[in-house]
Amino acid sequence: ERPDLPLLIDSGGFASLFQNATVKSVAGLGVLQSTTDNGTETLHPRDVLEFQEEQADVAFTLDFPIPPSMALSEGRRRNKLTIANARWAIENRRRKDMLLYACVQGWDVTSYRACAIAYADLGFDGIAIGGLVPRISDMDGVLAIVDAVKDAVPNKPLHVFGLGKPDTVEILFNRGVSSVDSSSYVK
Repeated sequence: ERPDLPLLIDSGGFASLFQNATVKSVAGLGVLQSTTDNGTETLHPRDVLEFQEEQADVAFTLDFPIPPSMALSEGRRRNKLTIANARWAIENRRRKDMLLYACVQGWDVTSYRACAIAYADLGFDGIAIGGLVPRISDMDGVLAIVDAVKDAVPNKPLHVFGLGKPDTVEILFNRGVSSVDSSSYVK
């Protein structure tokens, strides 16, 4: 049952990092396939957007994180599919009252900036930066990514995935980030 609060719904693309998951390209879009005891489940950008339009006040496009240890060729493939999924979502969005954020992924400052630039003129309500959790030990690097994305899309709210430690949140908000989320409270 939907809570009586503003609801932000992520795409679930983080699951692409799980051992039983595979990112596939289908008709130029990125889909997530997961193997379970019951068979194979597929998550298409359409499935994500339909669920978000039923439930969310704020939604995020289906993205695929690129951890620092990932091979560059796979990182580039995931980045390309993340951008394709975002473009698809903005073109197929029906609920204009639901805020739609494009997800930015990359492997370095330049790739994060390029991903954000790809969204600059597409009409998204905001930009969400992913893939920063495994980079948090290099706070200067994280802030350089945040600055690069903010510079690429200066007039959009910025959301940062996964960084919810209060001291980190304060630093990010002082840097111009509008919102964050984190599961660290569960831990």
